Amino acid sequence: QRGVYAIHCFGDSDFAGDAATRKSTSGGIMMLGDHVIKSWSTNQSVIALSTGEAELYAINKSAATGMGGQSILNDLGTKLDLRIFTDATTGKSLASRRGLGKVRHIAVNELWIQHHVQEKSLTLVKIKNKFNPSDLLTKHLTKAEIQQIMEHLQHMYEQGRSVAAPKLVSKDGAPVVGA
Repeated sequence: QRGVYAIHCFGDSDFAGDAATRKSTSGGIMMLGDHVIKSWSTNQSVIALSTGEAELYAINKSAATGMGGQSILNDLGTKLDLRIFTDATTGKSLASRRGLGKVRHIAVNELWIQHHVQEKSLTLVKIKNKFNPSDLLTKHLTKAEIQQIMEHLQHMYEQGRSVAAPKLVSKDGAPVVGA
């Protein structure tokens, strides 16, 4: 694929989505061009006290994953920029400033991303919520919302098996109908 200049990581969180533990979920997708390289949906290790805090943790996870992919590509001789996409204004603001500001409940060790944003070793990009593919990993979406995200990524859902997939046969060796 030509014209790939950056690793794109999309991140999102579902604040206090686990009703039992009150932990938030971080979800994300790392892409190289049109190709999904990695995806994740994990419980955050700490209980976030605000949506902004949960979003900062999701941005951190996206950035760390993207930096890992960037490091591997650097070792292979390919230098690419890193762009972190988020739909969270507050999370982006926390990651873009220096220090805690008026927010006092976030552990200082979560602010490492601020250095990388200031040094421009990665770029934070605001994306509209309805186009954020990491919503697929953190929220319950309608079929229309899923289709909108997939169309934005220029991906589509097709029924059936790929022509490249191996043919399925039954135990008696007969082809399976519809396969």
